[in-house]
This record gives sequence, structure tokens and C-alpha cells, in this order.
Amino acid sequence: MVFNIGYDYKDINATTATDGAMIAGAENVIVQIVAKNSANGTIKFAGSLAEENPDFSQPATADNPYAFVQVIDLQDGSSIDGNTGVNITGDGVRLFEVNINALRWLSLNVNVTAGAFDVTIRGYSS
Repeated sequence: MVFNIGYDYKDINATTATDGAMIAGAENVIVQIVAKNSANGTIKFAGSLAEENPDFSQPATADNPYAFVQVIDLQDGSSIDGNTGVNITGDGVRLFEVNINALRWLSLNVNVTAGAFDVTIRGYSS
């Protein structure tokens, strides 16, 4: 495997959508979420095929195309529906594989009610 994509978002402590990470060309994308300071929140993974980076903080439309995508929890292998997202409570580290297929952009829609999250996105190809 060759590491070819890396994005880091630190101290996410408010409801937000991260800037779109360009993941085109990656075969696998792993996301690490570190919950800290008694974190509580829901994280959804949004992907897009658009040529230009969508504004993931705005609603999805024909001119701003994206959708929430499924992830696999690497702790237990369970699949998590894109529209449901991942609920995280307390401190700890979680790892997810994102079902990217041929996606070009990836963003995390984070709804924080307490604490903060650090997010690391890594893409790999063979």
C-alpha cells in the first residue's frame, strides 16, 4: 500500500462540515476519530463525484451535489448507514473505513453537543 492522501482536522468543538478532502485516486480511505473532553456528537460522512469541491455546509442540491455514505466500523465490522452517522459519547479512538468507490470528495458533517473531536483522513492505493 502507498499512502497518498492525508487530512487532519483538530479540535472540532462546534457543529460544522469539514472542507472537502480530495480523495480521487485512493482505493481505500480510513478515518480516525479521537473523542476528547467528554465528547458527545454525531458524525456523518459525505461524498461527492463533483468536479468542484461542494460546499458541504450547505444543503445538497443539483448545483451542490453530495450524499451521505456508508462506513464500516473497524472495531466490530458493522456497517453504519450514511444517513444515520456515527454517535460517539465519551473519550476514545474510533476507526472507520469509508465506502468511497469512485468518490472525488469526502467531508465529515459533525454535530457536537459536548467536548471535541480530532479527525484524521488517510487514503491508500496499491
